[in-house]
Amino acid sequence: KGIEVSFVQTNGYGKNAKPDNFVKSDYPVMRLNCFIFKAVNNKDINTDLISSLEGKRIGVVKGSTSEISLKEFQKEHNIDFQYVAFKNLRELKNAFYAEQHVLDAFCTNDYSVKDMSGVAAAFEISYCDLHALFSNQNKNLINEFNRAQKFMAEKNPYFARKLKEKYYEFKNPNDVTNSLEESWLLTHNYISIGYIRNGFPFCDEDLNGNVVGLLPILVSEILQR
Repeated sequence: KGIEVSFVQTNGYGKNAKPDNFVKSDYPVMRLNCFIFKAVNNKDINTDLISSLEGKRIGVVKGSTSEISLKEFQKEHNIDFQYVAFKNLRELKNAFYAEQHVLDAFCTNDYSVKDMSGVAAAFEISYCDLHALFSNQNKNLINEFNRAQKFMAEKNPYFARKLKEKYYEFKNPNDVTNSLEESWLLTHNYISIGYIRNGFPFCDEDLNGNVVGLLPILVSEILQR
């Protein structure tokens, strides 16, 4: 109370979506991707075939951007599935995990499932840009923020993506293989994996300069054998 709000984030309902008396930043702060998620062991929904959603019950939070995207996706692909609306994300998650098999899948953004297990992204259907909003009474702050974003975009075009990966990482956007990948794996007993020298995959250094990630785990396993 008594403090002017100068910085908030829009919910991304559209390019011009913003509260009155606020101005949106020139560049998005972050991007959220909207997926249809399924259980990892659900073989009825084929990630190669959108038509496999026919007749399925798909949960979504009522009034969310995901609901809008899901309706547009259904109209675009002319798929006859049933979407089930929930009051909030907690109710949706509970229904998805229920033993009564209430839902076959659900639709939300990748940030919302970062704490869930046993789920995999089946189809990416849309994305939503998050912008900063400033009171239009504070022109200096607006201009300074836009200049800073422009500078970061020119120096590091992937800054926003790295920021998202650091704080809103979804570990398994597609941790199930599709039918073509499964067929390929069955015919290849040995797989060669390439890497960039001095830039090993899935590895990093901690604050003390020690290697962390996949590489030390593999070396430890090899030494034990």
